Amino acid sequence: MYLTHSEVPVALRGNGIGKILIEKTLEKLVEEGYEQEYKIIAKCPFIKYFIEKNEKWSEIIH
Repeated sequence: MYLTHSEVPVALRGNGIGKILIEKTLEKLVEEGYEQEYKIIAKCPFIKYFIEKNEKWSEIIH
């Protein structure tokens, strides 16, 4: 699963919505078993940054 892009409307940026969007996406992928059967690969710079800052995800997301 390639995570290629994430975006929050300009008017809503800075409210933590991007973080919530990424976290819920990753939780759903793990819940569905993606990290066990497939690799989850972050291509989006913001998603990469989020993963680097959160050890919980850095071990399972490539």
